[in-house]
Amino acid sequence: MQRFAVLPFVLSLVLAAPAASSAELLCGGTYHIRLNNNTSELETTHYRFKNFNARRTLTITGITMYKHDGTAVSFDPSLIQSPLFNAVLGPHQSAGINLEDILGDPPENSAYGNMQIIVTWEADRGRGVLVPLQMNKGRITKGWDNASKSPLETRARGSVRCESPTTND
Repeated sequence: MQRFAVLPFVLSLVLAAPAASSAELLCGGTYHIRLNNNTSELETTHYRFKNFNARRTLTITGITMYKHDGTAVSFDPSLIQSPLFNAVLGPHQSAGINLEDILGDPPENSAYGNMQIIVTWEADRGRGVLVPLQMNKGRITKGWDNASKSPLETRARGSVRCESPTTND
């Protein structure tokens, strides 16, 4: 008879456990080349992902980008080969990625222009209140000399927080 007394307690723990959750983040970006007479500049975007949770892991499950003309560019985030990027963020971990890590060398891919980025993510069923994935973007300008191809000044401009979509139902 004691087994049946424990069952409601166990069920209450299971039902009270935080559910796994998923969401999207929306962000803009820039990826194009500005050609000058003697120098050129790449306008690119750096994205920073932060997990502020103390006991929950967040996983980036997808990244979809739209070029300036609305053409979609989809890919699996686990294929990104960057030492700064990790699609699975444990408690208090961060990751970063530049658009050139995804799109390749700029001269061959300079027609992307202003972009829209949609990042999907999910949280595990860990303990505690869920703090959503934070995503910021920063614009980076990298210059080089056209004749020697040697790098010139690199500048970063402003950091902007990316948004979660809202519904107007």
